[in-house]
Amino acid sequence: MKLFLVILATCIPGLCCGQRVVVSEKHSSSQVYEIDVYAAYKNAKVYSLSTIAESIEYIPLEKTKDCIIGTDPGNIFITSTDIFVFDFKMCYRFDRNGKFQNQIGKIGRGPEEVVRPMQVAVDSINQWVYLLDYERLVRYNYEGKFIKAFNLGFYSGQMLSHNSHEVLLDDTFYQHAKPGKRFSAKFFSVDNGKVISNMACEKKDKIPFSMCNPPMYKYNGDTFIKDYWDDMIYRVQDASNLKTYAAIETGKLKHRDSDDQSPITGKVDPKNKMVIGIDFISETDRFILLTANKGLFVYNKNTGETICTEHFKEGEVWNNFTNDVTGGPGTRSNSFPRYSIQNNLLVTYHNAYEFFDTEGNESSQIKKLKSKLSPDDNPVLALIKIKK
Repeated sequence: MKLFLVILATCIPGLCCGQRVVVSEKHSSSQVYEIDVYAAYKNAKVYSLSTIAESIEYIPLEKTKDCIIGTDPGNIFITSTDIFVFDFKMCYRFDRNGKFQNQIGKIGRGPEEVVRPMQVAVDSINQWVYLLDYERLVRYNYEGKFIKAFNLGFYSGQMLSHNSHEVLLDDTFYQHAKPGKRFSAKFFSVDNGKVISNMACEKKDKIPFSMCNPPMYKYNGDTFIKDYWDDMIYRVQDASNLKTYAAIETGKLKHRDSDDQSPITGKVDPKNKMVIGIDFISETDRFILLTANKGLFVYNKNTGETICTEHFKEGEVWNNFTNDVTGGPGTRSNSFPRYSIQNNLLVTYHNAYEFFDTEGNESSQIKKLKSKLSPDDNPVLALIKIKK
């Protein structure tokens, strides 16, 4: 009996530890980029695209009866052979020239279907595509064949394929948890179907009503993440270890400290004047780009300088840069630079009709493109080659 109790006492702590979800530790790095967004905001203006870009490749996406894409794609991923476009209804796969290949996912309530697709992530190593169905994660192969579904146990609205074994997801309702128990992001193992690590939100006081998803992105094969209420970007060493990478200097700009009424009233909230919120981040060899409510901030890693290009309206679309590279539509402020960056190509899109709203200084490249387009065609991808 004594021997049994000793063995039991030895095993139970191990079992408990095995069931516990760890909190990712945050470590300091000796070298951290310092991004002064306040100084850039004070000198904000509209910049031309040639400030950061060299050229643009346009890829019209084929339109068929099985492939009609909405006007606001949520994600775009490009591999060496494939293009994946998600429009909050379906994921569409194209070849590298924009020819439609197949759909991935189907709306419905069956075990192989999704009810409310929120986001898509692509694992190019295993050639898997994940559809996020709010509290479910559904995996398909490139051809659209169902493989497996996971019940997350929490609600999520965005995700990133961290590696071939783990998916990084946000927790949609973390802001309602008590301080000390707020985990804004979770590492989910697709090998055992469980959360293996949480990223803690450091904000201790009440979180006001606002959209506050943690920006996450990939660069050079690494994963990076920033909590919405933290001014530090972290590089993910592994699921349990984060390392400081870039510090965002906000100066007199501040995080929101009261509820944002503008989504309810439809009017500009005067309390928003000095509030900054960074929604999306991406990175190239030369630049770190931060999409915020105050504009698009571009940090030059070579010089340490930051600029802020203002949002401006062009037709019915809000843009960030005027397009002096091809004379076509400017880059979209509501999505740029939301999408993936590969080989210093920043991927965004334009609705086909936008090319027919720009006249006067079009390049031969745009004129040739328009000759093959109709205003009601599927969106056109823009692969922007960023300066090195």
